[in-house]
Amino acid sequence: MEWSNKWAPRFNEILPAGLLIIFGVAVMTAVLVYSICSMQVRQAETGLNFAVQNAAERISDWIEGHLGELGLVAADQTFIALSEGGDPNEQAVQEVSNSLQAVTKDIKEYRAAVLLNKAGEIVAAGDDKTDMTVNLAGDQDFQKALEGKPVVSSVFQSGRYPVFYLMQPVYKERDKRGKVDQTPENTVGVLAVTVDMNKLVKRFIKGLRSGEEGQAYMINSTGLVIGSTEKDAILEVNVNDLGYGSLLLADRNGLTAFAVNEAPMTAAFHTVGDWGWKLVVEQNSDDLYERAQGTRRDILLAGVVLAVFLFFAVWYIINKEASVECMANIHKSMIYVEKIALIILLFTMIFMQFGQVIARNIFQTGIMWVDEVLRVEVLWVAFLGAGLAAEYNRHIKIDVLSHLLGDSKASKTLDVFAQVFALIACALLFNAAVTYIESEAKYPAFTLVDTDFLKVPDHFFRLVIPYFFLVMSVRCIINIRRIILGGYTRTIEP
Repeated sequence: MEWSNKWAPRFNEILPAGLLIIFGVAVMTAVLVYSICSMQVRQAETGLNFAVQNAAERISDWIEGHLGELGLVAADQTFIALSEGGDPNEQAVQEVSNSLQAVTKDIKEYRAAVLLNKAGEIVAAGDDKTDMTVNLAGDQDFQKALEGKPVVSSVFQSGRYPVFYLMQPVYKERDKRGKVDQTPENTVGVLAVTVDMNKLVKRFIKGLRSGEEGQAYMINSTGLVIGSTEKDAILEVNVNDLGYGSLLLADRNGLTAFAVNEAPMTAAFHTVGDWGWKLVVEQNSDDLYERAQGTRRDILLAGVVLAVFLFFAVWYIINKEASVECMANIHKSMIYVEKIALIILLFTMIFMQFGQVIARNIFQTGIMWVDEVLRVEVLWVAFLGAGLAAEYNRHIKIDVLSHLLGDSKASKTLDVFAQVFALIACALLFNAAVTYIESEAKYPAFTLVDTDFLKVPDHFFRLVIPYFFLVMSVRCIINIRRIILGGYTRTIEP
């Protein structure tokens, strides 16, 4: 009662100033959170969008570049003569087949290459496995190629592989500059190469996938998945059936947000060439904005620490004795609670372990959840016990130099240095422990308490880890004060 009468009036005097300090720090924290986190969110979105755009342009450039290379191959006079028809010359067929074989050998994404005449008949192939009786006269993409323009066909299933054709018309005549008249009249055949979509995905798209829930895939104009890091989805899944297909099929490029099984997702999509394809990369929004969320947490934590520090600093200036006595009582109360918790945990551990031994050796049975509870209790006893050991300076330490230096100023300097080092380490480990708890909270497991009435996630029982490092940081600060002002001993009786 005497203590409260001493500090309570002074506390009421600084309350308006304290509230003003807290309000000012809160405003400053909110401004920092908004400005810095907004910038990091924009950076994350821009980075994802740029990566998808870059990959889409690389795929388009690869396809167009290879169509151009096939055009050079098709300009060979042997290709032109063989495509025009007449009696096929065996030497010409062999020469063209060798050229086609070289084409498929050099490009790992190619599976096969054939030369077709205007009737859709295969007149030469790059390998012996090609069915020469196949006729593509009725194929829509083949007919488009006969009109004189290079064609990228629709994706289809060929055996176990999703593939598509690169179809390059074979032109009869070119002018002196090498330019051609891209008309049906000047087209005598088609050079067709089969491209393995899985290998194209591996080359350009696989690296875009991020996180367990992330996806990277290509769709056509109808929403059908034509290439994906998930092979089972190719030519089987249509985004229109997923509820957010209209967002991805919109006539634009950019970002969109949606939910999959209540998980927030962000997708970046970009057009690939002029073939009606789109490259889509989905990423869990929490993973995408993880850096911004971490920054938000750090700023809020720093704001709370700053507000508390300023509040007690003002109080210390106004009434040093009362503020020091109040903080000392708070510290003593924490130690008292930790001792009570340790006693309860230790007795329950002994009781449950003894009961488990009796049950297994006498009754040939056991309680399944006891082992899990004991693991959690060991964790709490270890961290709470370590905290109390550090409070009373009973923890393991190397004190050779301290004994040699005795009670000199050098010894005090060494003690301060050791406490500062421990403070920095505990602060960093506290941040790591909070990050660990947050990562566990994303995909919570329920091992101990999982009933119809109550569910407690496992990471709740690990909160002692960040608590320990926070308390250790505070105790390091207290020890530094003790060393500077006096009253610090290397072994304190509990």
